[in-house]
Amino acid sequence: MSKCPKCGHNYEEMTPRQADVEAFMLAAILLAFVLAAMPAKHSVTLAWNWTEVHDPAAGFHVLRSARENSGFARIAILTVSERSYTDLTVVAGRTYYYRVLAYNAAGNSKPSNVVRKVIP
Repeated sequence: MSKCPKCGHNYEEMTPRQADVEAFMLAAILLAFVLAAMPAKHSVTLAWNWTEVHDPAAGFHVLRSARENSGFARIAILTVSERSYTDLTVVAGRTYYYRVLAYNAAGNSKPSNVVRKVIP
């Protein structure tokens, strides 16, 4: 029987790969992900906090969409030490939606909250 030393989650019936993915996804649910965006005239700067619970993240994927709930595409891959990103490709008068995912060898975390920004 194998249990997570931090939360006690039982991995008894899982293969090592399944256990890694499960631990990372559980960590994603428990992590403190706060995403905020500050628009400049023709850019958006995103900043976030990340709290690791289990397996360490290797980095972050920054995603953007023109719709709030779908159509997100990766616009940047960042290292784990980078906690902000400036999108310089925005167009005045448009609305953009952003979210961030952490990733490691086991896969991606759950996405952060979605942030809406209207470019002046």
